[in-house]
Amino acid sequence: MTSDPERLHLGTAADLLSYIPHAIGFVPVESLVVLTLSGGRVGATLRVDLPGPDAEAGSYAEGVAAILASDTAADGAVMILYTDARWSEPGRPPYGRVVRELERTLRAAGTPLRDGWVVSGTAWREYFCVDTRCCPWPGRPLAEISDSAASAELVLRGSSFSPSVETAAALPPGSAVEGKPSVEALAASYRRRCERTWTTASQFRATLLVWDHLLSGRRPPLGRQEHETAAFLLAGLSCKAVRDSVLVLAGCGLEAAEQGARACGAVGDPGLPGMMPVVPRSAAGQTLALEAPRGGEPGGSAGGGQPARRGGGQPAAPNRESIGFIGGGPLPAGDRAGACRRYSDFLVGRSFEAPRWDTLDAAHDLLLRLSAVSADESQAAVHSMLGWIEFARGRGSLACVYFERAERACPGYRLAGLLKELLLRGGLPEWACSPDTAWSARRGRLG
Repeated sequence: MTSDPERLHLGTAADLLSYIPHAIGFVPVESLVVLTLSGGRVGATLRVDLPGPDAEAGSYAEGVAAILASDTAADGAVMILYTDARWSEPGRPPYGRVVRELERTLRAAGTPLRDGWVVSGTAWREYFCVDTRCCPWPGRPLAEISDSAASAELVLRGSSFSPSVETAAALPPGSAVEGKPSVEALAASYRRRCERTWTTASQFRATLLVWDHLLSGRRPPLGRQEHETAAFLLAGLSCKAVRDSVLVLAGCGLEAAEQGARACGAVGDPGLPGMMPVVPRSAAGQTLALEAPRGGEPGGSAGGGQPARRGGGQPAAPNRESIGFIGGGPLPAGDRAGACRRYSDFLVGRSFEAPRWDTLDAAHDLLLRLSAVSADESQAAVHSMLGWIEFARGRGSLACVYFERAERACPGYRLAGLLKELLLRGGLPEWACSPDTAWSARRGRLG
C-alpha cells in the first residue's frame, strides 16, 4: 500500500486481520472492530462488544460512528466481526441488520464502509462477497492470518498480544509479593506524615522527582529491600494532585507536570521555612542528593520533618538545585493559562501532542508492579492510572477492565468512574487518532 520501507505493509486481508490483536492487545471475542482509513493509511482502531438480541441496530451504529468521528482525517473504514454466530450461506451473513445500519451511518458521516470480514473460532471470510470462487465457503483457515507477512514482521519487531482481554490486563508473575502488609503499613505511615504537605511546593516537587527518577530507567522499587520506596509512591497517590501530575509527568515531562499543577491551583503553599521534604531513603541518596538520617522513623528526612544530617554533624541546608522548588515566583498570566490548559487537556485526551511513550510505558510497568503490593484506595489509584494509560494508548477495552478493578478495590473511587464515563461517551484521545502520534506507531508505521 506504500513504498515507505519504515511502514508496516498491510497488503492483504490476512495482513490486516493479523494486525488487529497487536493493535488492541488481545484476541477479540464476540466483538465488532472498525478501523478508520485515511488515503492508504490505517488510523484509529475501535473494538466494541457486539449488540445483544434486544439492542436497537440504528442506535448501536450511531454510537460506533460517534466514537469514530474523533478521527477527523478518516475518509473510509473497514469492519471485522469476531463471532461464532451461525452463518448458514454466503448471502446471509450474521448481524446483517446491524451492518446495514453501520453502512448507512458511516456513509452519512463521510467515512463509508469499504470492506468487511468475519473471523470465527475456526475460519475467516469476506463479509460482503457471495462468490464462493473467490471467497471459499465456509471460509479460509485461520493459519493464513497467523502466517501472514505482516504477522511475521510484527513479531520480529517485538510486538505481542494476549489470548483474551482478561489475560491482557493480568498482573505480572509474582503478584503475591511477600511483604505486602509491610508495604501498606509503611504507606499508611507516609500518609500520616505528609497528609497536609503533599501539595506544598517542596514536598510536591520532591515526590515528582522520585517518580521521574524511577521512570527514567532506574530499577523499579519492588525488591525486598525497596518496600519503603514502593510505600512512598503509593502514599503519594492518596493526593489527587500528585496522582494526576504523575500521569502528566510520564506523558509530557516534569516541567509540564509542575507548572500545570501550580497553574491549575493544585499546588502552591511553600510550606514552613526550613522544612525538608519527606522522601524514602533510596530517593534521599539518589534523587534528591540528601543523605538518609541515622535513626529516627523509617524512610525520608529525619522524623518530624527535620533536615537530614550529613555524617552526624549539623543539619544539611536545603539544596535548591537538587531538591528544587516549583517555579521561582508566579507565572505570568498568559503562561499560567497555557500551562493549566496543557495539563488539563492532556488528562482528558484533548491534545494532538504526541505523549512521551517511553516514559508512559515505563509508568505502566511500574504501576503494574505497584499493584501487587497495594490494597484498597491505593490499589484503586494504581488501577485507575493503568486504565488511563490504556485510554491514552487508544485501548478502551483494557482501560475498562482496569477501571472496573479500581471500583472493586475501592467502591465509588471517583477517578475510575469519571474516566469510564468519558470512555463510554466515545472519548478517544486526539493523539490516538493519528498514525503519527498514536501509541501503535511504536510498533511500526502503518500503510
